[in-house]
Amino acid sequence: MDARQSLLDYESLAILAAQMRTFASRGEWDRLIELEPQYNERIAGMADVDEMPDEAARLRMVELLKKILSDDAKIRSETETWMKQLKVIMKSNQQSQLLNKAYGGI
Repeated sequence: MDARQSLLDYESLAILAAQMRTFASRGEWDRLIELEPQYNERIAGMADVDEMPDEAARLRMVELLKKILSDDAKIRSETETWMKQLKVIMKSNQQSQLLNKAYGGI
């Protein structure tokens, strides 16, 4: 793959990662989940660069990669917080069900 196409791939991935970060920060989990396969497909479709990019392209790729990794870390942080909250809710619901079962929903 040539350096120009690789740079376009990084640009596209960075845009998608930013969208996913926004959805995660807003708690829009369904929208985040909808984008995840697209994100994974783009990563899988990225190939090694056959030619060395010029200095400007290389610096832009590094900048984009740092942004992608930063967005990914923020997404992970938001989803981990959400998962912890979900576990608390599920445990509370499970305890309510056990009480209802034990006491017949008095």
